[in-house]
Amino acid sequence: MGAAGTDRKIGEVREILTALEGLPLLIAQEGDLARRIQAMDDDRARFVAAVRRLAEELDLAFEPVRVLEVSDDLQQRLKAAQKQADLRQEKQAQLERAENRRRKAMSALAEIDKRRAEMGDLFGVESFADLLGCLRSAEKKRELQERLADRESAFLTTLAIQSLEAAEAACSAAGDVAALDAERAALESRLETEEDAVTQLYHERSTAQAAIDAVGDDAAVARLEEERRTLLLDIEDQARRYLRLRVGALGAERALQIYRDRHRSAMMTRAADAFCKITQGRFPKLTTVPGKSGDVLVGLRANGASLLASEMSKGTRFQLYLALRIAGYHEYALHRETLPFLADDIMETFDDDRSAECFRLFAAMAEKGQVIYLTHHAHMRDMAKQVCGDAVKLHELPASYLG
Repeated sequence: MGAAGTDRKIGEVREILTALEGLPLLIAQEGDLARRIQAMDDDRARFVAAVRRLAEELDLAFEPVRVLEVSDDLQQRLKAAQKQADLRQEKQAQLERAENRRRKAMSALAEIDKRRAEMGDLFGVESFADLLGCLRSAEKKRELQERLADRESAFLTTLAIQSLEAAEAACSAAGDVAALDAERAALESRLETEEDAVTQLYHERSTAQAAIDAVGDDAAVARLEEERRTLLLDIEDQARRYLRLRVGALGAERALQIYRDRHRSAMMTRAADAFCKITQGRFPKLTTVPGKSGDVLVGLRANGASLLASEMSKGTRFQLYLALRIAGYHEYALHRETLPFLADDIMETFDDDRSAECFRLFAAMAEKGQVIYLTHHAHMRDMAKQVCGDAVKLHELPASYLG
């Protein structure tokens, strides 16, 4: 063997030795791989067994070659089952909440039934329809009572009621306005006291009713019912007293009004006639309307329009005042000895036509008594002589008396 062959052999041996140096590592790696493969095989076998068991439990067809497909199917089923479980849990929570609301509603319904039974016992009815009718009747009664209170005054003054007519007749026959005023004031004072008492009793009744509603089904109900009936009787008695006093006060007030109307009607007629003549028919009628402090005079024009005395011109107001004085003089002269009628230049704001009408009225007054008219206007003297003729007697005062 030559040198070249020897070198080649040495190189091969060297390569073998070099490979042998890495052999223990490869053997160790081969053993590790074998163990890993065995573990994977064991895991696969357990996985296949677990999938087979689950498939059998779910009655699914199982083939080892389709183990991954079955596993995916099982995972989909698991996800669907978890979703259904979550949905079931949510529905269960909703059901519990609904059950809680149902229990509360049943409790409220039981309380309502209890209150309905208590109210049924109070009104003496059993069915809900009868109880509803009683409540409506009570509400209607309350509304009627309020309407009665609002319209009571107008009702008693506009309708012909025997008891009211008797009161008016008695008051008119009495003829003593001062005594009637005093009696009315006393009745109004008592009426205010009775109104306060009725209000207090109604408050006590409401408090007692609230106490009745608050108690349970024991002996306290009967006791409160007895107190309620007693209180109702007391309220009824106080209400009757209130109505009697109210009727008496209104009757006295109406009688006073009738008395005043009867005694002033004649005077109002004379005043209206005098005012019509003075104004030469521009105000043919006079009437009155209620004011804040008493009746207010109103003049009615020929065209139907009305005018308050305060709205008239200064001259027209003076003419109205003079007409009232003339009417008062005639009324006084009917029942008493006449006194002189004095007028101090009251026609200075009148025109000539109205002044002439006033002198004619003075002439009529002079038939019952003496009329003295003072003036410093010469034309008024001439007008008096022209209108009244020989009925006028002139008395001229010397200049020394005039200062």
